[in-house]
Parts: sequence; C-alpha cells; structure tokens
Amino acid sequence: MSAAQGQVNPLLPGSVLASILVAPVDRHSLLPDVAAASALDAQSRDGILEIFRLSERLPQMQADRVLEADRKYLAAWSKLEAHFPSVAKATGCEITAISGIARGLFGARLLLEYLEITTPPRLSFETTAGATV
Repeated sequence: MSAAQGQVNPLLPGSVLASILVAPVDRHSLLPDVAAASALDAQSRDGILEIFRLSERLPQMQADRVLEADRKYLAAWSKLEAHFPSVAKATGCEITAISGIARGLFGARLLLEYLEITTPPRLSFETTAGATV
C-alpha cells in the first residue's frame, strides 16, 4: 500500500497539500488554526483529497493527478533510499543527513508538482523565450 492509498506521505506533510488546495476565502473555515492544519499531517492523501472532493473544491481529475504524482515520487524515493548506505559510506556523511537532504529536495519537487496540478491557469504564468504568458 502506497502513501497515496492510505498511508501518510513521508515526503510532504498533508497540511502543505491542504494549504494549496484551500481557497483563500475558505482558509479560516477549513484550516482555522495550526492544530487543525497539523491534524492533516496524520491523514493519508486519499483522506485529504476526499475532504476537498466532497466539498466540491477539487475536481476528480486533479485529485487523480495528485495521487499519480504521489505514486511516482514515492516509488522513486523508495529506489533512492536503498542507496543511502552506500552514499553515506562513499561520502563519509551520516545516513540521516543524506536522507534529510534528499527528502527536502524530493518534497520541494513534489510541492511544485502539486502547484502545477492545482493552480488554475488564470492564476499561473510561464516565462518563455518570447514572453511571459
């Protein structure tokens, strides 16, 4: 069972995903304080996404894309984690330091994936060689 299917995601807290999904006008009702947001850290991605799907704040297609991104990153994380002992030995670093750096980088990239998936096009922009669109 992957984190996307019932377990807590080790790369990015659930409160971070929820803070991306919640509209600014709903922020105080859905995430009234730090304790409410932190409670989401113990929930699975399915559980968090279900809250937003049931309240019609998240289309099913976006929820499916978030779960797919989770699955992809967690699979890559599992493969990478297996190499931490050899990297630690080769570099002379502690495994916990290597794991922390890697987790931070993976989490940051996963956050960008979430933002790409959930940000409405009218609020997004992209800089190209020709212009900012």
